[in-house]
Amino acid sequence: AVAERCGLDLLHVHYAIPHAAGAYLARQMVGPERLKFVTTLHGTDITLVGQEPSFFPITRFLIEQSDAVTTVSRFLKEETVRVFGVGEDIEVIPNFVDARVFQPLAESTLRQRFAPGGERLLMHASNFRKVKNVEAVVDVFAGVCEQVPSRLLLVGDGPEQVTVREKVAEHGLGDRVEFLGQVENLEEVLPVADLLLLPSLHESFGLVALEAMACGVVPIATDRGGAGEFIQDGMNGYLRDPGDIQGMVAAAVGVLRDDVLRQNLVEEGRRDATAEFGASCVVKQYLDLYDRLLAG
Repeated sequence: AVAERCGLDLLHVHYAIPHAAGAYLARQMVGPERLKFVTTLHGTDITLVGQEPSFFPITRFLIEQSDAVTTVSRFLKEETVRVFGVGEDIEVIPNFVDARVFQPLAESTLRQRFAPGGERLLMHASNFRKVKNVEAVVDVFAGVCEQVPSRLLLVGDGPEQVTVREKVAEHGLGDRVEFLGQVENLEEVLPVADLLLLPSLHESFGLVALEAMACGVVPIATDRGGAGEFIQDGMNGYLRDPGDIQGMVAAAVGVLRDDVLRQNLVEEGRRDATAEFGASCVVKQYLDLYDRLLAG
């Protein structure tokens, strides 16, 4: 109804299920020559199939039926080809960050609120699912606290939060860890941190790490998945195996104790985040894709 009423030429949908299914039905109803649709895969499309094999046929069908398919990382494209046996012509268009929104803060009363004693601030932000490996965040923080006065901010909510709270209590860190819950405007909180910890079991991209870089926050992220496509280990952040607790502790302590090193990482990170992965650059890639589809 919307496509017909508004005279739409193209739909761009995110995730194969359910949105690509809706776009496919709309195209069939309006007419394939009249309406095109682009599907962007973000990663859940793949993991959903792993959890529910019954979704495999329809997910593969929707990938094949899309007029164009994009993924947010080379890693995810390779996974799509491996899992579904289709998608060699997928176009990789990465996630992007709006540097006008995510930027360092010159002054912030939040910093004083969260670290009244001038402690270093570490942060993790996620949906608190198993794949995010949040218990490892607490273990890393415990190791950092032994060497550098620090506090940890946990942003988000999800099924693993109870387990994470138990882990915090187990380490005796209740007075140094703050659970902020869901935060609507992450760009207001993220810049107060010195480090972002993202030790996920895998990340299709790891957008929050890119947003951290734009905010002048050094990311220590998983080396499994797409984060390695924008984080250069030791240059603008760090990549570690999600099980390498000591390796993440060592990287974190090294940054927190060396202001010159941290500033170099911050400058490189912000420059990289706002250049190749800046909004204007990535949006242009989508516009070029739309033009090619509509011209065809």
